[in-house]
Amino acid sequence: MVDQNEAGKKSGVASVRVRMYRPGLGDCFLITFQTEEKDFHMLVDCGVFLGTSGGADQIRKIARDLAAQTSQHLDVTVATHEHWDHLAGFIYAQEVFDEFEISQVWLAWTEDPANPLARQLRAEQEAHLNALHLALQNIKDQLGDYGSGIQELLNFSGEALAASGGRSTRAALEYLAKHKSARIKYCYPGRKPLILDDLPGVRIYVLGPPEDETLIKHSEPGASGDEVYHELTRLNLSNSFFAALPLDAERDQYSAIRDLSFPFDGQYRISLEDARQDAFFGEYYGFDEAKKSENAWRRIDTDWLDLVGELALALDNDTNNTSLVLAIELVESGKVLLFPADAQVGNWQSWQKLEWEVDSGNGQTKRIRARDLLERAVLYKVGHHGSHNATLRELGLEMMTSDELVAMIPVDQEFAGKKKWNMPFDPLLRRLKEKTRGRVIRSDLGIPDEQELLLSPAERAAFRNTTRETDLFIDYIISGRSQ
Repeated sequence: MVDQNEAGKKSGVASVRVRMYRPGLGDCFLITFQTEEKDFHMLVDCGVFLGTSGGADQIRKIARDLAAQTSQHLDVTVATHEHWDHLAGFIYAQEVFDEFEISQVWLAWTEDPANPLARQLRAEQEAHLNALHLALQNIKDQLGDYGSGIQELLNFSGEALAASGGRSTRAALEYLAKHKSARIKYCYPGRKPLILDDLPGVRIYVLGPPEDETLIKHSEPGASGDEVYHELTRLNLSNSFFAALPLDAERDQYSAIRDLSFPFDGQYRISLEDARQDAFFGEYYGFDEAKKSENAWRRIDTDWLDLVGELALALDNDTNNTSLVLAIELVESGKVLLFPADAQVGNWQSWQKLEWEVDSGNGQTKRIRARDLLERAVLYKVGHHGSHNATLRELGLEMMTSDELVAMIPVDQEFAGKKKWNMPFDPLLRRLKEKTRGRVIRSDLGIPDEQELLLSPAERAAFRNTTRETDLFIDYIISGRSQ
């Protein structure tokens, strides 16, 4: 890397080609910076949602195209967060990626083993996943369609929760971290913009994830204030759920919190199995089959199951909020490309506090804030397939005021609809079309039709000349030069 002040003195980026691959419901972007000396290739994620028909074969086709486009060399590979629809390709197409040379792998600070909060978040996530998996294995017959919905959420973490011996997002990250010749960089928000030796005229700002546990856990702000690692001293949503799991005694790490959950001391309790054998409980609490329909409502032994869905959704949201967010600035033109992965509300909110001192180009420095970057955004990779809570309004999309703004949405609306997910979210999609004047490129529908483009004839022609569509990908080219 070079000093950030050198970035403005070198102006080598003629254009940037953003290739959005079409795996189904999943993210895979190849960003190619065309410089005077050579092309610089940055891969941002490579995944497809578990259960996508033909998804594994499609991602292998994508990997082979990546190899052809890059001559099997990636300057930077970015793994934004631990979800299967962003990482599955490194598992499904591992034999292809084995042949790649990867100079750097960028991960969020939440993967940094030297960071205490990162270790805490990792331990909590693993505990939640294991507990939810165990719960589904024990009670799936009682949950019906509700359980199927929970399983769909857990499928974001890979095959390991769908079948014994399956492959996981953790395995995908470990594969990248151990890839031959790759150097790992853990990215922290607000630090000096990243300037690369082979990428003159480009500054890359890390916006997220926030180093604030409360903002990462925005879905459960009341539970995020604990600073002591693994201290089980009080009941909350998560550990109360864990306490109710039917774990084997030798594997039970929640016996202490379970004791807190009972309203009576142990001498006044009766086990569920003993209650089943007792005539009184059999008659009045529905264990007796003859009385079951009449009195089963008195029992509360399965009421804890109602928390399963809430915990699964919270886990999904928290993982999205650990997304590595990058704003890529083309220094000469001032244009910005925004890649927020699946960042949700807390992640977006944290950007507003960030600022950087950079070279102004005349020997002076200037202050850059997140607002400045969003105002100059000419490309917005829409977060989380266009879901309702992954694009902020006033602190996000409304700040994107460039007349050149184009949005790219990696989405498969038909597949998402089968899962009863509203992707893309209709009000957001309408506003995106307004802000971009119709330049919304979707991986499922492709480049917008002529009637959707609210552009002048010159702008329309320019847009057509900078886009290309095949069954495998959609390209959009951005000039790196000043107008």
